Amino acid sequence: FDAQNSLALTYQCIAYTALDQNETALDICNDALRVDGDWGNRSPALAWRYRGNILEQAEQDEQALVAYERTLLLEPDDSLTLAYQCRAYVNLGQYEQAIDACQSARSGNGHWQPENPGFAWYYEGVALTHLERYNPAIAAYDQSLEIDPNNAQTWTYQGLVLEKLNQFTEALTSYTRAVELAPTSSRALVGQCTMMNRLQQYEAADAACQQAIQGDGQWWSLGAAQAWNQRAHALAGQNKYEEALAAVNRAVGMQPDYAAAWNTQGVIFWYIGTLQQGLYDTQGASDTYQQAIVSVGKALELEPNDSLAWANLGRYYRTLAQLWNDFGALEPAAAHFQNALAAYDQALKLAPNDTETWVNKSVVHWFLGDYIQSRDAANRAVALDPNLAVAWQTQGAALVALGDYESALISYQNALLRDDENADAWAGLGVVNLQLEDIEAGMAALKRALQLNPNQAVALKTLALIEEQQAATTTD
Repeated sequence: FDAQNSLALTYQCIAYTALDQNETALDICNDALRVDGDWGNRSPALAWRYRGNILEQAEQDEQALVAYERTLLLEPDDSLTLAYQCRAYVNLGQYEQAIDACQSARSGNGHWQPENPGFAWYYEGVALTHLERYNPAIAAYDQSLEIDPNNAQTWTYQGLVLEKLNQFTEALTSYTRAVELAPTSSRALVGQCTMMNRLQQYEAADAACQQAIQGDGQWWSLGAAQAWNQRAHALAGQNKYEEALAAVNRAVGMQPDYAAAWNTQGVIFWYIGTLQQGLYDTQGASDTYQQAIVSVGKALELEPNDSLAWANLGRYYRTLAQLWNDFGALEPAAAHFQNALAAYDQALKLAPNDTETWVNKSVVHWFLGDYIQSRDAANRAVALDPNLAVAWQTQGAALVALGDYESALISYQNALLRDDENADAWAGLGVVNLQLEDIEAGMAALKRALQLNPNQAVALKTLALIEEQQAATTTD
């Protein structure tokens, strides 16, 4: 009846948009604006806003922003348009502008349909997340969830930020709520799997990662490779190392530039190598440790500032060195120990407060006979974390090597205060007591070490020497 009826054309555009016929919808919205006819009790702002929506869906965000700006010329304080503008800025990576737009939306005219103010809080949270302003982002997501508590996407992003803040239990709660609302969400499920791994809930993590792989296919930037990598962690946590290796191989196959997956592959090779070593397959273990070194080397090529990867490289060289040291191959052992030290030094440049790396560095210096440096590294570990039993134990070993038995006694006592089932610390305490001529206490400590670990090498060797000396004394 009226080919120039712009409002009717706009409603037709909206209907085609709802039917996902976006190209047709865009053409009709353009027609509504071109003819500029009868708008009834509305204005061209309605067509401009939907034109922006359609362009956003087509990932033409810059053009969408132009459409929103035209809308705002007509309705400067329209909350819904400002919120959509915020979203477009987020899509373009213009996060500061996004925050301003979302805040303006909430102080606008209050016209939100079909959205609500939670929409603006959510996208402000996303912008803050990208800017790594994590605590304000959490606050924004909380505000969004107050208004719209059943928004799975908001719960997922909140879980992501809590994960980045190392609040793993809280992150798991958020991801789990997202999964309850959207059971096939790959993003929520892979987040759930990751947090369950962090909390050592490996069977549940494996199940969540499998569900993520079979889910809606909406991933973070790493795609499904992230789920395969996390599944490898879950399988390794269940001692299913061959299955874990197959899973992480899928991850690096999908994303060859995925440094964390290469690092995971190295860890799994290391676990397999320790099993081979336990079965006295020396050559097999050596070859597998070398594979671990190759894998973590690829991770470091991709991310040379990853302190964890450097620490892992040191661990693999150290394990390989100890393997050959045990079999008397002292030259290759020494070379591998030096490689381990270099890797640990690099890790500590990047993360100088990593207690475990200081402990491992102390152990390597001890093997190389650098007992003062071993003691100094152990001292640093103890200072960083006085509650870590292995730091005190390592300090004790260095002090024994330096002949400072009274100080070593204190170190081992401190280790056992924190872990009274540490067979190695009991063995060290036994040796120290014997050196201080407290025979009764020394023997009791060595026997306690063997109760905890019948194969504890130092206790076995020390008791064997005592028996030999007693036998020799009896013969004399």
